[in-house]
Amino acid sequence: MKLITVLLQRGFKFLFVLSLVGGFSVFAQAQTAASDVNQTDMQSVADFVQRAKEAMETPGNSLSAFRKEAKKEGGPWKSGSTYLIAIRDNNAIIHSNDPEAEDRNLREAVPEVGMLLDSLNSNAGTPQCLSYTDHEGVAGRYACAVTVALPLFLGLPAESFVLIGGLHHGKLPEEDFSTLLGSDYLVETEASDVVDAETLKSFVQGALEAFRNGFNVTPPPQNLSEFRPLLRRADGPWRHGDIYIFIMFDNNEVVFNANDPSLEDTSLSITDINNCNVGEEIIRVARDEDRQCPELGLLPEDPRGFVEYRWDNPDDPNDDDLRFKEGGRKDLSPGITPKLTYVESYETPRGISAIVGAGVYPSGASMGTEEDEECTNNDGCAIVESCNKPKNALFNLFLIGFVLFAVVLWGSRVRNRKQQVA
Repeated sequence: MKLITVLLQRGFKFLFVLSLVGGFSVFAQAQTAASDVNQTDMQSVADFVQRAKEAMETPGNSLSAFRKEAKKEGGPWKSGSTYLIAIRDNNAIIHSNDPEAEDRNLREAVPEVGMLLDSLNSNAGTPQCLSYTDHEGVAGRYACAVTVALPLFLGLPAESFVLIGGLHHGKLPEEDFSTLLGSDYLVETEASDVVDAETLKSFVQGALEAFRNGFNVTPPPQNLSEFRPLLRRADGPWRHGDIYIFIMFDNNEVVFNANDPSLEDTSLSITDINNCNVGEEIIRVARDEDRQCPELGLLPEDPRGFVEYRWDNPDDPNDDDLRFKEGGRKDLSPGITPKLTYVESYETPRGISAIVGAGVYPSGASMGTEEDEECTNNDGCAIVESCNKPKNALFNLFLIGFVLFAVVLWGSRVRNRKQQVA
């Protein structure tokens, strides 16, 4: 027995060291996987949540880092209907199954969440579990919750969160817009007003002003993430078509994308067809450093804060970069349409340096034409200039050819007349 105890202790220390070196996934794979959880066995679900808590609370970890691990399908923390949800102040800050449920009040929206939170308030020291029937009619499932303490980002003080595992619920109905926090804030330049560089800049600066004023909510919430549902709504002032707010850190990590939540917790270190690293150029411009990307002719007279690069225009089905679409190159821009973005640096109430921005596809700047097909093949452009043809390139070539033909014909006729006179 003594030998077994020593071996177990040494084994635990070994796993602990591995977790420090390799992060969440090493620790998790050594201990458990979501695919191994028996949803009808309370102890199995409780062990899954407890082990996730241990992984999260390993020194050097943060909630923001765990978000990436928690959302990987087939990873240690997500497999089918077995996944994790993290709750702070009743709102979901991690939802591994449905990114659109993040920042929603799950206490009100999902009865089982409220029951688990109430149970934890009375018994905070141990995992609390309940049996339930999920939205697909599967009975006898278990969900368990436990309190976790770790920083939201590295360098910040630890905070308390509630971690829930085993709970599987359906897609949440859309909230009435008037009930969203900050919905009555008056916006001077709305997303629908953005058509050029001037309105784009006004839109982003208006968002920054709203952030700093807490959208005039009294008392102001402690976390700006509570306004994310408002920023995501297509029927509101902050999102319209391809105009929306995004937030990133100065390490290229996207922390908020109002248009596509699946891009959050991913890197914007993405290179376009002109070999422009989009994320790095945004950081340089936000810091007012020298630009390194090719000019596309989109910058206004005062270019401060503006970035130009090539991206996928959702309204143009012909502007895909096939290296991205068919080759699986996630490090490349998905399209070749010129895009103009305005960004500014912003320090969050927690003292975290961030970059806030939005972009627009200037009218007439789309490159998604059949003539640009060589720019979207899997080999990319051999010559950068070949990717910069305007939509009327063929018309211009035709016009030049016609003029040259007319000049030659006119000269020929003049020579013939001179020969006849002679």
